[in-house]
Amino acid sequence: MAEALQKQSPRTRKVSRKEFIVALLRGGIIDQKSGALDRAIQRFSKALSMAPEHPAGYMFRGGAWAQKGELRRAIDDYNAAIRLDLSCAEGYYRRGKIWQQLGMSSRSEMDFKKAADLDPKYDLQQRPGAWDGAS
Repeated sequence: MAEALQKQSPRTRKVSRKEFIVALLRGGIIDQKSGALDRAIQRFSKALSMAPEHPAGYMFRGGAWAQKGELRRAIDDYNAAIRLDLSCAEGYYRRGKIWQQLGMSSRSEMDFKKAADLDPKYDLQQRPGAWDGAS
């Protein structure tokens, strides 16, 4: 059986569900980096429809929403990622950055503190200017 799989060309090999989801996320990341935000969001959304239990998809889509200027939608996705993984320091940090952009300093400070508590790399006391949006 393994020989049969090896003989198949890459175009005829059946892709697993997991491989398809990973390909959607990778494609979304490439789209986002190239500025094709709507297409990136579509790919992330498709991946999430297939695997809504994975926080990474929400983190990626939240980043695309934020880049697009859809800050409330970004917050919704970061909230979803955090609900799925309460130890998601990056989710708290990114959500804190959005709260900061919206002028909600008490919320942003709470999220920055939680991120730093979970992962020292997010310790804003060690990063001058982080509280004022300079980082």
